[in-house]
Amino acid sequence: MQVLKNRSTVFIMIFLLTLMFMPAVSYAADDEADDIKYTVNADNELDFDEDDFNEVCEDLTGETLDYVKFSLPSSSKGVLYYDYDDGDYDSKVTSTKKYYYDDDPSIDDITFVPNEDYSGTVTISYQGFDTDDNEFSGDIKIAVKAGSSSSGDIKYSVDTDDTVDFDEDDFNDFCEDENDESLDYVTFTLPSSSKGILYYDYDGKNEKKIKSTEKYYYDGDPSIDDITFVSDEEYSGTCSITFKGKDSGGDTIEGTVTIAVGSQDAEEEANPIYLSGNAGSPVIMHDMYFNKVCKEVLDNTLHYVKFTLPAASSGTLYYNYSTADVSSTVTASTKYYYDDKLPYLDKVSFVSAGTGAGTYTIKYTGYDTEGSSFTGEVKITTSAASAKTGGGSLYFGDVKDNYSWAVLYVDTLYSTGVITGGNASGGTQYFNPGTPITRGDFMLYLSKALNLSSANATSNFSDVPAGSYYYDAIAAAKALGIAQGSNNKFYPAATITREDAMTLALRAMNLSGNSVGTGDNSHLLKFTDNATVSSYAKEAVAALIKAGIINGSEGRINPKNTITRAESAAMIYRIKY
Repeated sequence: MQVLKNRSTVFIMIFLLTLMFMPAVSYAADDEADDIKYTVNADNELDFDEDDFNEVCEDLTGETLDYVKFSLPSSSKGVLYYDYDDGDYDSKVTSTKKYYYDDDPSIDDITFVPNEDYSGTVTISYQGFDTDDNEFSGDIKIAVKAGSSSSGDIKYSVDTDDTVDFDEDDFNDFCEDENDESLDYVTFTLPSSSKGILYYDYDGKNEKKIKSTEKYYYDGDPSIDDITFVSDEEYSGTCSITFKGKDSGGDTIEGTVTIAVGSQDAEEEANPIYLSGNAGSPVIMHDMYFNKVCKEVLDNTLHYVKFTLPAASSGTLYYNYSTADVSSTVTASTKYYYDDKLPYLDKVSFVSAGTGAGTYTIKYTGYDTEGSSFTGEVKITTSAASAKTGGGSLYFGDVKDNYSWAVLYVDTLYSTGVITGGNASGGTQYFNPGTPITRGDFMLYLSKALNLSSANATSNFSDVPAGSYYYDAIAAAKALGIAQGSNNKFYPAATITREDAMTLALRAMNLSGNSVGTGDNSHLLKFTDNATVSSYAKEAVAALIKAGIINGSEGRINPKNTITRAESAAMIYRIKY
């Protein structure tokens, strides 16, 4: 027993000595912390937040942050200042100095001031030390956008070493907004040649620069439409060009064109976009997906996309594809626009070369409305062509290639129980995609998509038959104030106009918690027939345009036209998803 006791004593002493001389846990500099991410405009500054640094320190080491040391960014991208005060600063940050979490000099007093001519992502590395002197390293990623461009009256964006064609309608719209008159002509103050050059009738070869004394006309020659801005290959940032002129009544007009010139080397990468279809049939590049990833990456609305063309052995990208007339293939240099500018992104489609099942990847670069860029991939999975003759809807025999743009909307809503069709002889289902939808069917589909119901639905409109398949949906819509009718009638069997469908949709979205906010007159002015929108519908039409739910067609919103069943499926899909 005495031997065991002595052995226990020896073991305890050895254990205690081991603890005394055991080295403390150390986090080497190659133990990376999560990136700290910020966003700033090139004409603004960014204040660091010490809590962001403490948070990554605690996540990595489990201890409170003591101080950090910074590796300085290139001055061509921006400068770190200490105690910066709108240009009146004490000193620049140095790489050898310690900046503390809870002491002076404080991390909270560090400001990053971007170079006004830079846009892109700035990476600033740092070394951190916690209160136990454990060391770690991390990166600060600062997305610098090409100026706020808020002062620009007419805005364009362009790649570095690319061109922008001026649009006379943009200048006329601005003139009409300012003076309530059509534009006559403008003259331009020429930009610095280090940023870019304005050419007239540019074809990539000529050297005919515009003159600051020359008048360029809205509806005459020399025309504003024939002016091209060619950015300098070394420049990225915002180029501002002032102009002045006369309206058709002889009154003066003045404004600014701002051109966001972005770098060709996009540093932000989006999550993949996943699409599916049938081999040998068009798979539409639905623009809403590209806009969604743009907002996720750059926190801004998409402007346009450029595609990297797939190998011919894989398939082909087409614009405005038709099985009867494949007349236009996508080019790598062409911009395909999300907004109301031609050529439209959602008219681009991919057609696989083979007829068997396959998976294809198409790379692209996207640009937001401020000129910032990102890269991404579209991953397309196709089923064998024999899986569905004609490559149209998997469920409806009358939603074929001529309605390829609607297949995603129709099939998704059908598979989730939102929409229904009918049966033709022989058991084939049909959807009647080109037929105007009735008010009753639209309200039913909208109700199913947004799960509308009301315990207060104790009555209905006088012309909605009891027991009808849309009775409950319309009763709930009436109780919720979505459907207001006229003289206690809803006219469920009548067709519905596009503006009425949008009005019902916005009310339903607001009440179901899917609010998209409000639009304004500027969103309506993008369409040539904006004046035909009824006063009661303007709020709804503007809001749905702003949200990307309604895109219009060929520059028109067609508010008084009836909405087809296929078009209503597209609207409801965008509302739901």
